[in-house]
Amino acid sequence: MRRLFKIARVPGLAILLLLLPAFSYGQEASSGKAIIRGSVQASNNEPVVNALILLLPSNYQPARSGPDGSFEIPSLPPGSYTLIVVEDGFVPWARHDIVLEQGETVRVQVRLEKSAAAPAEVAYESPTPKELKYYAKVLAILQEPGFCSTALPKGVIESYRFLWLRSFHPAVLIHLTIFDDERVVVTYKESDGASGYEINKLMVNWTADVKQVFNKRIKNGDKEVLRDLITAIRQTAEEGLWNQPYRLDDGLLHMDGAGWNVEGVRSTGCRLVHRWSSIEGDPLRKLANLIIYASGKRFYYDEVY
Repeated sequence: MRRLFKIARVPGLAILLLLLPAFSYGQEASSGKAIIRGSVQASNNEPVVNALILLLPSNYQPARSGPDGSFEIPSLPPGSYTLIVVEDGFVPWARHDIVLEQGETVRVQVRLEKSAAAPAEVAYESPTPKELKYYAKVLAILQEPGFCSTALPKGVIESYRFLWLRSFHPAVLIHLTIFDDERVVVTYKESDGASGYEINKLMVNWTADVKQVFNKRIKNGDKEVLRDLITAIRQTAEEGLWNQPYRLDDGLLHMDGAGWNVEGVRSTGCRLVHRWSSIEGDPLRKLANLIIYASGKRFYYDEVY
């Protein structure tokens, strides 16, 4: 079901969610669950009442700030979270990588800056049929099946596909098929034209065992390289893929950039996450960078955006 939340639009630019390092830690000894407590204030130190408090992963009910600006999100299991605070008339605020230990209380001080911009809508939802149709068209040119349309082959425990649609460079697809902790097959594909204009055909297409990518290091005795890489990919995917909503920025005005689209498939199902011009530190970007690394492909700094 579609869930819409109001946020502010900055004319001509995508909204920047400010990451402010304003939290401290305490302990909640009475139960094994963790708690996030905080308060929301405007830049003049006045409390912001009824601000919407969102917690990602998105399987928690949104909260609201009280008359004094305070809020509480209780009964949280240990893990890593993103807190987003939204109120009409203010620039949205977000804090990534809030790590909760068992029984811990994290205190967050939120300070919202005024915005004169008109409100816009942001949807936390699954991809629309129109989006899936567009992805399917691009993937067909790259000779790939559509996202979340195929089951895992026998003997495969996990797979990841990264579709990178850059405005001024060819479309790139990297597919990792993980058989076990010591065997991964990588497929690398690249289109002819820039993704922001029109792509017509597949230009680069090769498949190899990832051991070949790291052949020299493995021959030199560093046999843990591949195993460590697989572990890193699977661990990063927990935060950057499996616990993320499909989209955070629907309804915003996009400048030229790139679509970062990662699909994961395992026995429990399929997950697709999209970000537009994913910023450094974004969990999805960390996962995509590991997938690129596993392919052995290296890009110049001006090709990554």
